[in-house]
Amino acid sequence: MIFIIGNSIIMLTISVYCSLVLLLLFNFECVNSDRRFYVDYEKNEFIKDGNAFRYVSGSMHYFRVPRSYWRDRIRKMKSAGLNAISLADGIENNFRYYGIDFNIGLK
Repeated sequence: MIFIIGNSIIMLTISVYCSLVLLLLFNFECVNSDRRFYVDYEKNEFIKDGNAFRYVSGSMHYFRVPRSYWRDRIRKMKSAGLNAISLADGIENNFRYYGIDFNIGLK
């Protein structure tokens, strides 16, 4: 009797977890179903979420800016209307990553 009760509790737990996973997957799919990004080659433009999208990019040479000013520079670039930032490396033809942490808490 204890084995049957223990087994049914395990089955109930598994079914609850599976239901939660399915619910989360369904919810995730519904939230992200309208998000789409592609290139319209006929009109020569990017389409993001059904609207025309234009990249407006700027460049920041992080090695020329003191680290304490990075947040300020990136915020100024965002307030100027940029939606992409290019980071230039100071050494030509050198594409190694040196472990620089660009996570400065911007939102």
